Amino acid sequence: MLSVAKELRTEVENLAARLHYMEEAKEDVRADIAVMRRAAEKADTEVTKAETEKKKQVQCGQMEWQPRAN
Repeated sequence: MLSVAKELRTEVENLAARLHYMEEAKEDVRADIAVMRRAAEKADTEVTKAETEKKKQVQCGQMEWQPRAN
């Protein structure tokens, strides 16, 4: 009887340790996802800025190509 109780206690302790590990892993993954989300948002902002700058350059170029009115 004591042997069964000891085995059950060991199993509960092992499960508690596994649960703790899984909870820590979950938090690590959430933190990684948050970092990746911020990086993606930053990259998107930089792409949008670059596209806007390119459009400005093209518009300036088009204006230079237009003939002057006398």
